[in-house]
Amino acid sequence: MKRERLKRTFSLTNVEDERHNAEAKAWDALARYKFQMFGYWAAIWVHLNRLCMERQANPFRSLVTFARKRKPESPALAERRAHEIGVSTDSEGKHSSAVIESPTP
Repeated sequence: MKRERLKRTFSLTNVEDERHNAEAKAWDALARYKFQMFGYWAAIWVHLNRLCMERQANPFRSLVTFARKRKPESPALAERRAHEIGVSTDSEGKHSSAVIESPTP
């Protein structure tokens, strides 16, 4: 018995429906601690949003902003930022005694 393949045709409304489904699946995955699957569906949402004629604001933006605020700063980044503003840092990237070096003319 032959299996018939169903071909999916994508219209604009179908892409918008798929975008809506991708968002729902992303939130569902995150709620179930399936972080990798959340990333997959969030990326699908972004891709489908690019295909739509009427783009929507990213529904995951507030989550990304929250994560950026919670993210600890790496020692290398702390040292680079301190170097840019002229503050000495110790080996762990923490500001040591907040000594500000004066720039040389």
